[in-house]
Amino acid sequence: MKTLLEVQRFVGWTHILIAMFQLPVRLFATPAPRGVIPPPGIAVPESVRHELTAGAGELGRQVAALRAATNPLAQDLWPDVAVLHKAVDWALRYDEFHG
Repeated sequence: MKTLLEVQRFVGWTHILIAMFQLPVRLFATPAPRGVIPPPGIAVPESVRHELTAGAGELGRQVAALRAATNPLAQDLWPDVAVLHKAVDWALRYDEFHG
């Protein structure tokens, strides 16, 4: 019967040997080609894009005004509004409109 120390040595050496054989595979393996993540969204008509861009710009100015306000309620709520502004801005910027 093997002692606990012998079992631990065997398990330790097994892990080392496995790592030694995996190392060259991981170093020289070429990664699988990736596509665009996320996939391109649906095309937004130019008139709608212009309207959304103008609205996002106005919302951005209002967020800046809320952030500068001294009202405690405005100070508490401006991050929530900023998230909505960022959602529209980034969807326009990166064409991430999905149906």
